[in-house]
Amino acid sequence: MSTLILDRADGPLPPYRDWLDDGDDLILFTDRAADDIPTHYSAVRTFADYATSGAVELAALDQPVTALVALAPADAIRAGALRDHLRLPGQGRAAAIAAVDLLVQRKRLSRVGLPVVPYGQVDRAADLHWYAHLWGYPLRVRSTRDRGWPVLARLSTEDEITAFAAATFTPDLRYLPGLVAEPGTIEPAVRYRVPGPNLVHAAIDALPDPGGPPVVHVVLFDGEPHVDVVDTWASGRDAARQQAGLAIEEVTG
Repeated sequence: MSTLILDRADGPLPPYRDWLDDGDDLILFTDRAADDIPTHYSAVRTFADYATSGAVELAALDQPVTALVALAPADAIRAGALRDHLRLPGQGRAAAIAAVDLLVQRKRLSRVGLPVVPYGQVDRAADLHWYAHLWGYPLRVRSTRDRGWPVLARLSTEDEITAFAAATFTPDLRYLPGLVAEPGTIEPAVRYRVPGPNLVHAAIDALPDPGGPPVVHVVLFDGEPHVDVVDTWASGRDAARQQAGLAIEEVTG
C-alpha cells in the first residue's frame, strides 16, 4: 500500500512517518526545499509552483496510491478531487470545499433552514460599507479558507473600513481576497461534539464528510444560538491517520 502526502509548506514539516507508522510506502509531494526533507520517504517530489500548478495533480495520477493525506485546507480540496477521480475512499472534492470554505459551509447550512451567523462575501470596500449599514458596527472580517477561519480585522468606524480596504484590495479587483464579514457582536462559541443539542446534529447531517470527527461551534447572536462553523476535533496526527485509513484514538467528553 502507498500513501501520497500532499504537503503545503505553511509551517514546519509534520512528522508524517511517526504518525503513519504502519509500514506503508509514503510518497511526499511538497514545495519545501529538498534539503529540509528527511530521507525516510519512499519517494519525494518538490514543485516550485506547487500552489498554482496542475503538475501536482498530473504527477499524482502517475502514482499507484491507495490513500491520500492532505492537511492544509487548499490541499484538502486538491486531494478530494484526486480521490474522486481515482475512486479512493475518503473525503471527495465537494465535501472538502464544504469543510474548508466558510461561505460554502454557511450556504449549505442556511439552505436547510439552520440559523447561522449572518455573513457576507467581501470582494471590495463597498461590501464592507454595505454590511456596516445592514448590521451596524462593529464588523469582523475573517478569512474564508485559512485553517480555523481567523478573524483578520475588527472594524468599528467608516475610517477603519477605508484603511483596511486600502491595505487589502487591489484597484483592478484582479485578486479576490477570500474574505467574509460578520456582525462583531457575536458572543463566544461553545464547541459541541455528538451527543449534543438538536442544532448540533442537524448541522452535522447537513454537511458531507468533514474530514474527521465533527465538532460544531455554536454562538449566541441577538441572544439566540446560531451555528458558527462545523470543524473537526482531530489533531494533525489523527486527521492524517484517518485520511490514510488508519485507526485513531476517539476522544470523549
